[in-house]
Amino acid sequence: MAGLADVFSEQERTNWLKSCLAVNIAKYALENIVDREVKIVQSRIVQTVQSQLNLPDTAVCTSCCTANLIICPTRGICKTMGQLGCINMHDSPLKQFRPCRIKMCDKIRDEIIKEHRYGQPSWRNTSAEHWTTNHWHIAKCFLPPDGYTAVDSAPETDFNGVLSVMLNCKHFDNLVSFAISQHRSTCLFSKARDIGRAVRHNSNCKIKDNDLQDTFTTLIDLLSDSTCLAQDRYAQEAITKLQQLRIDKLKITEAEMSQLLKNAHETLDEIKDVAENYMKEMKHLTQQFFQSLREQKRENGEEHAIQDFSKRLKKFYNENLRNVPLTPLFPSSDVSIDKFYTTPYISQIPKNDENNLNNTGPVQNYSHILNTNGKRNRNVFLQGEAGMGKSTFAAKIVLDWCSEGPNKDDDLFGDLDSLKVFMFVFIITLKEAGGECEITKMIKEQIIDMIYADIEREDAYILLNKIMQSQICLVIQDGLDEWMDKADKLALPRLVLNHSDCSVLITTRHWKMTDERIKESKIDCVSELKGVLYPYKLSKMVLSCLFPHRNVEDENERFRDDIEEKEIGDLLLSPMLISLIVCCWADGMLTKSLCKLYSTLLDSLFKKASNGGDCIRPSQLRCFRKRKYVQQNIEYLEVLSRTAFKMMFTSKPDRSLLIDDTHLLEYMSAAQKLFCLKSGVLTEKKCHNKTYQRSFCTFIHKSVQEFLSAFYLANNRDEIRVVEKYISEHSNDITTIHQVFVFLCGMNISAANELSPLLDEISGHSKEKLLDQISNTQRVLIRGLMEAEANKYTHNEINLKLSRFVISSALDVPVKAFTFVLAVNLSNVKELHLFENQTPFLPQILQAPYDKTMHCNLLNLSPCPNLETIAIYEEIMLLPNSLCSLKELRSLTLQGKCDDLDLSSCLKLEQIDIDGENTFVQKCFHGLVNLKYLKLRGKCKELDLSSCSNLEQIDIDGENTFVQKCFHGLVNLKYLNLSGKCDGLGLSSCHNLEQVCIDGEITLLPNGLHALEKLKHVNLRCKCISLDLSFCTNMEHLIIDSKLCVLRNALCGLFNLKYLKLWCKCDDLDVSFCSKLEQIDIDGENTFVQKCLDGLVNLKHLTLMGKSDELDLSSCHHLQQVRELILQKLKTVEKRFKRKTKLRLFRKSGRKTPLIIDFAHKRYLRSINLQYTCLVLNLSFCLNLETINICGDISMVGSCNLSLVNLKTLTLRCKCEQLDLSLCLNLETVCIEGDITLNGMYGLKSLKFLTLLCSLKEIDLSTSAKLERINICYSQNRIGLVQHSYREHVHISIFIPLCIDIKSIKTNGAITKERDRKAWWINWIGELADDLTLGELDDAFTLDELDDAFTLDYVLKQN
Repeated sequence: MAGLADVFSEQERTNWLKSCLAVNIAKYALENIVDREVKIVQSRIVQTVQSQLNLPDTAVCTSCCTANLIICPTRGICKTMGQLGCINMHDSPLKQFRPCRIKMCDKIRDEIIKEHRYGQPSWRNTSAEHWTTNHWHIAKCFLPPDGYTAVDSAPETDFNGVLSVMLNCKHFDNLVSFAISQHRSTCLFSKARDIGRAVRHNSNCKIKDNDLQDTFTTLIDLLSDSTCLAQDRYAQEAITKLQQLRIDKLKITEAEMSQLLKNAHETLDEIKDVAENYMKEMKHLTQQFFQSLREQKRENGEEHAIQDFSKRLKKFYNENLRNVPLTPLFPSSDVSIDKFYTTPYISQIPKNDENNLNNTGPVQNYSHILNTNGKRNRNVFLQGEAGMGKSTFAAKIVLDWCSEGPNKDDDLFGDLDSLKVFMFVFIITLKEAGGECEITKMIKEQIIDMIYADIEREDAYILLNKIMQSQICLVIQDGLDEWMDKADKLALPRLVLNHSDCSVLITTRHWKMTDERIKESKIDCVSELKGVLYPYKLSKMVLSCLFPHRNVEDENERFRDDIEEKEIGDLLLSPMLISLIVCCWADGMLTKSLCKLYSTLLDSLFKKASNGGDCIRPSQLRCFRKRKYVQQNIEYLEVLSRTAFKMMFTSKPDRSLLIDDTHLLEYMSAAQKLFCLKSGVLTEKKCHNKTYQRSFCTFIHKSVQEFLSAFYLANNRDEIRVVEKYISEHSNDITTIHQVFVFLCGMNISAANELSPLLDEISGHSKEKLLDQISNTQRVLIRGLMEAEANKYTHNEINLKLSRFVISSALDVPVKAFTFVLAVNLSNVKELHLFENQTPFLPQILQAPYDKTMHCNLLNLSPCPNLETIAIYEEIMLLPNSLCSLKELRSLTLQGKCDDLDLSSCLKLEQIDIDGENTFVQKCFHGLVNLKYLKLRGKCKELDLSSCSNLEQIDIDGENTFVQKCFHGLVNLKYLNLSGKCDGLGLSSCHNLEQVCIDGEITLLPNGLHALEKLKHVNLRCKCISLDLSFCTNMEHLIIDSKLCVLRNALCGLFNLKYLKLWCKCDDLDVSFCSKLEQIDIDGENTFVQKCLDGLVNLKHLTLMGKSDELDLSSCHHLQQVRELILQKLKTVEKRFKRKTKLRLFRKSGRKTPLIIDFAHKRYLRSINLQYTCLVLNLSFCLNLETINICGDISMVGSCNLSLVNLKTLTLRCKCEQLDLSLCLNLETVCIEGDITLNGMYGLKSLKFLTLLCSLKEIDLSTSAKLERINICYSQNRIGLVQHSYREHVHISIFIPLCIDIKSIKTNGAITKERDRKAWWINWIGELADDLTLGELDDAFTLDELDDAFTLDYVLKQN
């Protein structure tokens, strides 16, 4: 196997490669440690919050997004833009700042801020929805603010990110021996991060020998840190590898070498000015691991072939894409794109904005589209309506790629270097691909067949596949909405897997993005092309082409004045419409109507093919009445409209936009086809196959085909059933009809009135993206209304049906038009979603008169008697009793305010979700027999749900009171979460209950849960006397935390119980029947039988507080953790503890007979915390103990020469003679107090903190080089520290017991004079600090300080 030295011929570059591998090795070790510790942080935070809020252990919140938890504006996060407010984090009603409903997310946010070293978590990285379920979203709060949004695990996080977590999270302070700081030179985390950055961003791929050794030293020192990393398996394995790598003994696998070279290759690509020289030096191993692609291309002539391919491709693009039509509807009148092109208005849509209601500001360069956080996007979608300029923008990208010039720094989209990263750019028109699925075959048909001769095409196709496998390419797919897989299985054209370095840019219309087959995981970026950034700049360009000899500035100003006078500026949406409107203005035919604009277009096109005859057959449609050439050739219009309609709604999906010559002749004759081609309404292209030549036809623009289809429907209303059939068979293509409907409203409002119920019906079919579908349909009907008004239809003639409404200012629809559509459909409204609480956006017809007491307008829904679904997401005042008349109401979501709410007349209600400051009448829910789901937050007195016999789920919180039989007879009830007041609650009739959570001032009847055999989860924080649960035989999870008394045998029948938490009162408790128990947590005034825990072989975690004469744990073979045992007397402790066991014993009262505990064979015991009376203890066999805390009347017996090599913390406040700690080599903290005689502490190299309040002989601390502080107590016995036994800067505190009279302290006789007493003090302290002169000590202290202080602190400094 080749070594690292074989890659580069120069030693310093080999050093760089070693550094790369060293960083990778260290990163693997640290990522495992960080991942483990972050899980601990997440668990601690969640448990802390659950405890603070008295929430159950299973409580989570996944409904709050990060924006909901961050106050707006927040510096560094929010960006505001005038009246638009926040345009990034809080850019929609659903993303406004609001408290969490259960306060859990707010508390977690606060805990994260506390945990962050600088109090500034990276909120943009994280998703609050995952805080309780994915620990790495907690970790992402401690990552750098940019570049880590898509990172979801530790392995995906780079070395810099892993170290940032350790630097920014306070949790790691206790896991390392050094002080953590971003900039301190002593912080190994900071030094390691600097090394990673230096390696990654090295400008010449060279590292000197001494820098390489510093890299190894820093990383090994970090991984060897004594506090935690030195005991970690991953860290030790990494140290071994680093040491082997340091001396060139590390065996590198083929996979590791391949990955390392790939990383090096990527770095070299970034350094373009030196990459060529370095790539030559990688020749040998690149041949071995990457098959020496560059050399093989040179040997086989492929390099020349690729260069030739690129040259031909750029020439083809410059010849075919350089000119664009003056308007897409006049393809023959083309001009240079350089003269006609203007900056598009493109905005990015956040990936999590599922309803597409929010966009960012205008995108200004290519990199923002093609890259995200510096990483190249694989799949980019650019959506926009017809005529917005998607195809022109795609062509501009290609031409800019072909350009050899530098960046245009002064221009938007002038970053040409962003395109130069792509070796090849391929653009394909999906409309011309027919039903072809393979991208490479499309490129062959549309590009290769055009730039290569027939005999060259096969070799060129092979070369194409090799290029796409080995080179970074960009494939632009133009018009996804105009393509469909023949088999209707694929949503996107197929790109083979080994073309992994290819980026794909797809242009499409909005409706295609609603295809559920397009998975979010396949979308890296979505942008929307809304038209042009400067519409009047484009109009000026068009006018300069139309009037080359006039003053274009003056003409453009006149055009602008006319647009503003006619109030049709909203029509300047797309380049196509701008061009058409300018042409109409130039001819004096400017209008608001789209139908009139398109009829003008057709009239102009027909003029080119018309024979000039005078035979006129006028059309009955208003928009064609003054169209001379259309009326002269009305038969061609009818044929065209029939063809357009049949292609769109009756043919196969792959022929809806493209039709071959054979099928076209089914709809029209050859002569009619010739007229259509001459006029330019149809275009024909040739397609070359190996066996035969065929042609296909398409309309000049999809919107023209939609206009003609609407014309056909307007004259043939019976064909509406064809549209209905098509939609039923192609439910994923429902938006095909939207633009047709808008045109139909302007041509024949009666037909549009008839078609509108179909649009309304299909908008409610999709369960996913439902609001998106409803909003789209609502927009379409409003556009249709405006088109009808522009064509002089009166409001009496307009009767467009719509039953589902979304009210939100974010939808940006004209309020007047929306109000009319709503007014026409008041009796039809079935579904209403309200996101707006601002009066200007609430339709007047839904507002009650101004309420002087409330100081606001109230929402009145009574005008909509057929409402079935109501969802109000804003705090808006609801008119009392306005829901009483809604007899058809089935679903109610209310987050607003309403007083005296009464729903008893809404008998069809199935689902209720009410939150906010609401009050209810006493019988608000009486008689709701169809109700299945109830979630209630508010105030309700004497609530009675017994008549809601079909309820399955109840969640009630707030200041509510319940009658005793509130839930009587609810046999279908499965889930109950209850908080409020009730005296004598019983649930025994709810036979299907599976989960119960009761909290508040509720008194549960003793038999309140009797015979609920299906009950599995119970959480009680209420009151009950003598509760009996023995008949709940399927119980798995039981929590009782309240003033509740449990019967003696209350748990005897719970054979399936796994988790038990009792913080209440129970006498003679016996859980031995619960053989499946895994966790017990019992606290309170409890007594236990002797064999309370007998037979619990599955028990793993135990916390027990109570009274028992004897308790036997011997059968708990799988016990892993004993958190606390607070008992009267403990008989024996089980014999085989698992790892990480913690034992804590207390003795509160009882007999004085000494209790002997022998910990023999407890080799896995890690921590002991004992507080007991009359206890004899032997710890000599607990070899793995790490923490000891012993307090009370406890005598330690056996060998007092403790040989606990893993012991780190020792606290003793008990009795022990001749204690020797010299063999506890890893001790860091020692606190000894009481009747203890200490013999020796020599050899404690890790000792940092020492407190001695006991009797001891002279001790030697000369080996304790890490000692930082000594606390000792004055005693009549001499305290001696061997000279120079402590390191520099040790802080010594001397404690003077209160029982000693300072002024009576004597040595060698009575001290009567103050000077003599001070001298005694100085001499006494001098015994502790032989290196200080008496003069220095005399100057340091006054007599008052020595006499009056109980503690004398002095920092002893040597030299």
